[in-house]
Amino acid sequence: MFKYHSSEKDFNSRHRDSKSKKLHSASEQERRYKLCAEQEKLLRERASHQSSIKQEQNRDALKKFYERKAKEVGLLNCVSGEKPSINLAESSEMSQAKFSLKRNNSRNSRDLIERIKAGYTIIKFIKYHITRQKTRQILSELYKLRTIENHLISLKSTNNNDIKDPIHKILEQLDKIKCDKSNVILARKNQILKLAQNMIGSLNEKTLNLNYSLDVY
Repeated sequence: MFKYHSSEKDFNSRHRDSKSKKLHSASEQERRYKLCAEQEKLLRERASHQSSIKQEQNRDALKKFYERKAKEVGLLNCVSGEKPSINLAESSEMSQAKFSLKRNNSRNSRDLIERIKAGYTIIKFIKYHITRQKTRQILSELYKLRTIENHLISLKSTNNNDIKDPIHKILEQLDKIKCDKSNVILARKNQILKLAQNMIGSLNEKTLNLNYSLDVY
């Protein structure tokens, strides 16, 4: 009888220990689960915060890049000194988009980036168009200079002393051609001007020699 009660007592004790261990294990698992959930929440919040900062940095970088490209083609620097009509930093769309970004609205952020990309495409097209227009203008002026030079060369080959007036008219045409900060046009103008001056100097020398011969005669 004593052994039976002792065995039953041991069984109950082991049962209680097992139940206590199970409860402790369940409590430990729940504690770990809560800890993991809290860590996951912190990581999500940190990732969301970093994503928001990254989006803000990307937006600022794109805006500065857009404004710099606009300045390169003169859209933000008016010659007259007036305040330009295109100013991204002060536009209502940019202000509204900035407010939306602070609220971490990814859709508005994507829309803003698309607008900036579209704007940069326009700026790139304008810059390319202006460059092509300047190139065409330079080529047109060079063609005029070549025509003037050919005219001077043809006058020089005639060996006629009555070419001073045509040379002066050519110099008047030469003055009408603007350099527009083009070194190529400026160099060609100086070259043709030197040719014309040499021709006039040669004519003056011939006239002096002729007058001297007449006086001696």
